[in-house]
Amino acid sequence: MSRTGEVIDTAVGAGVNQVDSIIFMVSEDLEQTIRADLLTKAVKKARGDADVVAAASGVTITGVKEISVGGYYPPVLYENVRAGAADMKTQAAIPTPIEPGQVKITAQVTASYLIG
Repeated sequence: MSRTGEVIDTAVGAGVNQVDSIIFMVSEDLEQTIRADLLTKAVKKARGDADVVAAASGVTITGVKEISVGGYYPPVLYENVRAGAADMKTQAAIPTPIEPGQVKITAQVTASYLIG
């Protein structure tokens, strides 16, 4: 991450004349580990909420009827501002800035419970 701007500048200095975007993402293993943790927490939260609602309704949960899982992990896309040739000459002495961002991994659980 710390050398991304340097790599772009080196490529442009070597003749590359267009850089459209850079995409940052987590590894599949890390994504799966994080999603597993999020799903576990989501299931516990869904069950806790269902227990509260069931108790308030005077019933008890006797089982799980259905669970569906959703979620989305969008990679972080860094798009550069396209500049004209005149602007490129002016900016040549300024290193390409790359700002770190955050990767957001989400998980969603929808559950239907059996009550008695």
